Amino acid sequence: MSEKFDPIRLEILWSGLLSIVEEMSLALKRTAYSELVREANDFSCALFDAEGNMLAQTDWIGSPGHLGSIPKVVKNTYNEFPPEKMREGDVIITNDPFIGSGHLPDIVIMTPLFYQGKLIAFAVNIAHHSDIGGRAPGGHVADSREIFEEGIRIPLMKLYDGGKEKKEILKILTANVRLPNQLMGDLKAQMSANYVAAQRLSEFLRTNNLKDLKSLSEAVIEVSERNIRKEIEKLPDGEYSYEELMDGPEPGTSVKLKVTIKISGSNMHVDWTGSSPQTEWGLNSVFNYTYAYTIHAIKGSIDPATPFNEGCMKPIEVYAPEGTIVNPRVPAAVAGRHLLSWHINAAVFGALAQAIPERVLAASGGVGVNMPQFAGINPRTNKPFIHVSIHAGGLGARADRDGIHAFTFPPRAENTPVEVVETVTPLLIEDLSLIQDSCGPGKYRGGCGIKMDVKIISEKPVTVVNICDRMEYPAQGLFGGLAGSKSAIILNPGKEEKKLHPKRIVTVENGNIIRFMLPGGGGYGKPSERDPEKVLEDVVNGIVSLKAAREIYKVVIDPKTMKIDYKATEKLRRTP
Repeated sequence: MSEKFDPIRLEILWSGLLSIVEEMSLALKRTAYSELVREANDFSCALFDAEGNMLAQTDWIGSPGHLGSIPKVVKNTYNEFPPEKMREGDVIITNDPFIGSGHLPDIVIMTPLFYQGKLIAFAVNIAHHSDIGGRAPGGHVADSREIFEEGIRIPLMKLYDGGKEKKEILKILTANVRLPNQLMGDLKAQMSANYVAAQRLSEFLRTNNLKDLKSLSEAVIEVSERNIRKEIEKLPDGEYSYEELMDGPEPGTSVKLKVTIKISGSNMHVDWTGSSPQTEWGLNSVFNYTYAYTIHAIKGSIDPATPFNEGCMKPIEVYAPEGTIVNPRVPAAVAGRHLLSWHINAAVFGALAQAIPERVLAASGGVGVNMPQFAGINPRTNKPFIHVSIHAGGLGARADRDGIHAFTFPPRAENTPVEVVETVTPLLIEDLSLIQDSCGPGKYRGGCGIKMDVKIISEKPVTVVNICDRMEYPAQGLFGGLAGSKSAIILNPGKEEKKLHPKRIVTVENGNIIRFMLPGGGGYGKPSERDPEKVLEDVVNGIVSLKAAREIYKVVIDPKTMKIDYKATEKLRRTP
């Protein structure tokens, strides 16, 4: 470590950098126009040094898909705009999935930061915009065949050049989206967040008598790398492989993700060779996105405490063959790439479970595993609306505790509150509840999935862009734990109900109801080893049925007294 910083001073300065990013996040959230950003928190912020090394990122908010991809974005920017050609007042923009975070709705805003006339850092954020044009409102369309269908693609370019706005670029962008005012509002919020970073970083340097971030950056990266290497060294050397199946483009089809993790000393090599070829549908995950969720799963397992930065990535090498679903070639369709995030996560956990079983999760139901987009005309305003619905299935169980119900993982976006949805859209949420027996049984059970009934109350038909996963392949358990429930999309549940295609666009008339069933997380350990008292508690709370308690957990509960018959339970559990 640099001799200029003793451990206490380094901790104070490091915390100062994290607080700058925290304030960036608050500024973006509080000034954004769309509920997707201000309510669902689908955005991320980070701070880089002048050499393009990530120093700090959002902690309580943000997507691993954003934050793990941003370092690659900054490196790509250097090829287009060398540091010596950057000026104060520059703002760089892109949403190119193949150099960014994987799909067009994610717009990156990067601002070079200067102090006393010298380039010292970059403030970078990514926000998920409600619409980016293309043939599907909202942009998350799974049945696209190439990226050109999915919306307007913004190459790396300057949106502001030396403080001067390039109005022609903004005209092109607003002319190609369905909600131009919302796009502009969120873009301005993104730029405002970076402006806040510029002000706070200048104050930080001045207060701490620093001329630049170079020495501090070296110290932060060095400590982080050393921490990660120490944790990798604790793992048993060897190769660990795992295969994860996910739903394919059409019902009944599948896609395979295969990962092999090689641990040698303080280094780790992750290889996705053996994964399925890229698809003709929008399910492909660009390498940046695959890399991001690979790193996220590994770091979360071996060292969740060290703040994520450039040093955390140095000991871990990730490889994915070009032309596969985890590293597609241009112009592959990628709008549904988020469906792979929890499968990448689950595959890495499955491999690591062979080395560190006590530090991984069973597979999760996932956030966005059902992420429908509703669009049409709001009769209250007579203006277009687009609502991207973000809700979560159950978290996978852990080695020492149950999974969490309806928990957003691995992305950290949140659900938009029902009250907000019903205020700004012609949608009525008639039911939002946990699904009984949806949690994967185990010694520790997975979290429950949820049921959401959405009623259309628009005079004109509403377009619903369905994009759903885990219809065929639920979240798997670990070490004897069972899988969670599956997904479903049902039109007008009841006697005349109809199952909808999970990856196509449908039109729904006024008065119709769509039911979205989000899956539960996988269990950990054998269900017959679960504490009977915990089973009873779940039955009382409506999470587990009496039937499942007896048949799966082997716990006998009197339905009248709601008490455990311990003798009958012991006998049942001894029965093969």
